[in-house]
Parts: sequence; C-alpha cells; structure tokens
Amino acid sequence: MIITRTPFRLSFVGGGSDLPSYYMNEMGSVISIAINRFMYVSVNTSFSKSIRLAYNRVEQCKKLLDVKHPLVRESANLIRFDDYVEITSTADIPSEGSGLGSSSSFTVGLLNALTNYQKKPRSKYELAELACKVEIEYCNQPIGKQDQFAASFGGCNLFKFHSDGSVEPVKVDIPPFAETRFLNSLLVFYTGTPRNASSVLDSQDKATKLGLNTSVLKEMVGLVPEFREHFCKGNVEEYGQILHTNWMLKKTLSNNISNNVIDEIYQEGIRGGALGGKLLGAGNGGFIIFIAPPESHNSIKKRLSKLKQETWSIDKLGTTVIYG
Repeated sequence: MIITRTPFRLSFVGGGSDLPSYYMNEMGSVISIAINRFMYVSVNTSFSKSIRLAYNRVEQCKKLLDVKHPLVRESANLIRFDDYVEITSTADIPSEGSGLGSSSSFTVGLLNALTNYQKKPRSKYELAELACKVEIEYCNQPIGKQDQFAASFGGCNLFKFHSDGSVEPVKVDIPPFAETRFLNSLLVFYTGTPRNASSVLDSQDKATKLGLNTSVLKEMVGLVPEFREHFCKGNVEEYGQILHTNWMLKKTLSNNISNNVIDEIYQEGIRGGALGGKLLGAGNGGFIIFIAPPESHNSIKKRLSKLKQETWSIDKLGTTVIYG
C-alpha cells in the first residue's frame, strides 16, 4: 500500500495570472503558501482482479479506462498505469468549493501514489507538471497552474508563469519571527457557500481573452514582489493593506467572483479591525481570510460568530509519501 499526504494552498496575490489567456502575453506571478490541511490518497493492490475507487462515491470496474472519475482515469492513462488496485481519498476539509485548490491537491497526491506504486517516483516539479497536464489538457478544466505547484512543493513560494507554458518556482524563505507574526495575524472563516471554480474561472478567462482584464491582472502581478518583501520582513500592516488592494482588484475580473453575502462578510471583518483579506480561490464562496492585529481578533470573531473558524499553519513538505 502507498499513502500520500498533499497540502491545500492559500494564495495571496496575483491569482488569475496563471491562466494562459494572461501569461501567453504577459508573465504571470503568484505568491502562496501550502497549509496544514491535507488530501490523503491511498493505492493498494486489489484482492480481486478489478479496479475499486472510494471517494464521495464508490466505483468498481474491470479496467481503468472504464473509471468515471476523470482525474483518476486520465492520471492512470497519462502514466500508463494498468494494475488492479483500490484507490481511496479523504480530506481534512470539504474537498469541493473550498477555494483551496483541492482538485489539484488530489491530482498531485494521486500521481505521487501511483508513480510510487509503479516504483517510478517523480520529482515535485514533474508531479506538478503531470497534474497540470491531467487537469488542463486531458480533462479540459479552465484552470491555471498555481495550485498544482503549490500542492507539490509546499512551503511559501513565488511562482512565475512564462509564455512558453513553463512554471518557475522561487522558494520564499520566511524568517521565524515573520512567520510567527503572520500566523498571529491570520484569521480564517468558512463562508458556508461552496462554489464551482470552473464556472467562475471560465467567465474570467473569457474576459481576459478579450483584453478586458489585462490591465487589472498586470496591476495584481505588480503587487507580488511588494507583498513578498513585506511578508518576509514581518510588516503585517503593509502586506495586510496589499491583500486588501488585491481583493478589490480581483473583484473586478468577473461579476461572479463575489456576491452580496461575501461582500458583507468582508466588510464586517474590516469594520472589526482587519487590515485586509480576500476570498480564497476563484471566488463566490469557500474560505475567506483576514490579516488583522491580534488585539482586533475578538472583535472580528464576534462580528462573524455565525461562521466556522479555522486555525492554519504553513506546511513545508508538500506532497509526501507517508506510508509505503
């Protein structure tokens, strides 16, 4: 049996520039961290000569080509995996509509498990590239490339997206004092509204192809080096305000990135003393974060008491084989 553990991610600024509609013309850039919330995938030899999958439903068939789960079917097809196995997955948080890149974490973790089962392990870069190929090319998902690389590498990274489709990971080393300041300023809430990332990204991508979003995305990309500098220096007030600027810009990329409920949640956080924040992922639901001075946390929690709160830290390992 092989069991992998793969983190979800929290993206700060630059989101949307990892789509080809942008980076084919302008270099994209995103800064993000992997968090200590995980997707677990196991692959085990099947007792009977069949394929069995257990996720939010159960599948059993004679060959992988008959599997209905597209990410499993296309991952196996890409690496020419044809053994009789049982594949299961489970996650620490809701695996759909969270805004944490869960589908990419699943794909990276699955590929890590399958290739190790084959005794042909791949590097973190190779796993991320394979996951991009599966999701974007094989499954035709209108998504970008940041999630796969963040899940694979772990830690804090600045990813650059080049016009030839290549991704350049730049590790961001955060001093311990700056990491402590960040974690002490971070508030995370679940809005209780899962959403379909594909529909949000599809709308945004179409607008970008028409050139309607280019200037906004360029401005968001321009915030990345500034955010990185203040983040590493522990300047909470400065990067909290940058996060606010990024969210205000992101909301203009598509009409369905936010809604009245999300806007009210965000404003309550700001009224409570938050410096800035953002909805995670493509938008329109999932998790929302705030950067706020510790002394204002109780006020914000009180204002948002109806929402489920989470406490996260940074995962520095990325996708990992934890058994096998």
